[in-house]
Amino acid sequence: MKEFIKKADVLIEALPYIRRFRGKVVVIKYGGSALNNDLKPTTIEDIIFLHFAGIKVVVVHGGGPFINQALIGARKKANFIDGLRVTDKETLDIVEDVLINKVNKDILEMIQSKGAKAKGLTDKEADFIKAGQIKKELGFVGEVIEVSPVLVDLLKNEDCIYVLAPLARDKGQLLNINADHFAGEIASSIPAEKIIFMTDVSGIMRNPEDPSTLIPTFKKGDIKEFIRDGIIGKGMIPKVRAGETALERGVPKVHIIDGRIKHALLLEVFTDKGIGTEIIK
Repeated sequence: MKEFIKKADVLIEALPYIRRFRGKVVVIKYGGSALNNDLKPTTIEDIIFLHFAGIKVVVVHGGGPFINQALIGARKKANFIDGLRVTDKETLDIVEDVLINKVNKDILEMIQSKGAKAKGLTDKEADFIKAGQIKKELGFVGEVIEVSPVLVDLLKNEDCIYVLAPLARDKGQLLNINADHFAGEIASSIPAEKIIFMTDVSGIMRNPEDPSTLIPTFKKGDIKEFIRDGIIGKGMIPKVRAGETALERGVPKVHIIDGRIKHALLLEVFTDKGIGTEIIK
C-alpha cells in the first residue's frame, strides 16, 4: 500500500505542471548519442506521455552518428568546419537518405506503434521552411530564414506529434541544417513554451569534468561570460546559441538535460526540482 501511495504522490506532484503546460507547445531537440542509446524506447514513451497529457510535442531530430556510419560504408570521409558538416552533393544524398528513410521513419514508427498519432515533416513536404546557404566552403549547408505560418499553425493546433528532420530548401535546392539551430528556429517561430535539448552530459557545469558543479539555472545575460570562461564550450555552444535566440524571440525557458537518464523528459517537465540546466530570459 505504501508503494501505491508513493506512486499517487508522484502523480499529484505532476498535476500543476500538466495544468500549466496543457495546450502549450514544447520543442524537443532529440539527437546525438541520446538518439542512439538503450533508453530510446523510454524516451519515446516520455514523448507520448507528454502528448497524452495535453502538451503539443514537436520533435526535431538529428542523426549524426547514423550519417557517420553511412559515410564510412560509402568510404567517404566526414569533414567539419566550425562544428558544421561539410556537405557536398554525395554527402547531401547520404544525409537526406539517413535522416528521412532511417531516423525520421524509425521515430515515427515507434510512436505510432504505441498508439499515438505522429507525422513526419521532411523535405518531401511542401516548402514550409525557407533556408539560405551559409558558406560556399561548407557546400549544401544552410540556416533557417523563415518558417511558414502554415507550419506554425499546424504545430500549434493539430493534435499529433510532429517529427521534423533538419532539412530545408533554398529556391528548390535541399540544404542540410544544424539540428540545434533548426530546433531553435522552430521554437522561436511558434513561440514554444520551452525548448529541451537532450544531450549526453548532465547539463552545463562550471567544471565540465565535475558533475557536482552543475548549474541548475542561469540567465541569458550570463551566456557571453560563460563562453568566454570556457564553461560553455565545444558542442554545447550551438545549443546555447540556439536557445539564446529562442529566449530573445519569446520562448520563456530553455532546458539542457541528460538523455542518458531514464525518463529525463518527464523528470524535467513534471517535477518540482527537474534535472539538468535551465536558461531563462
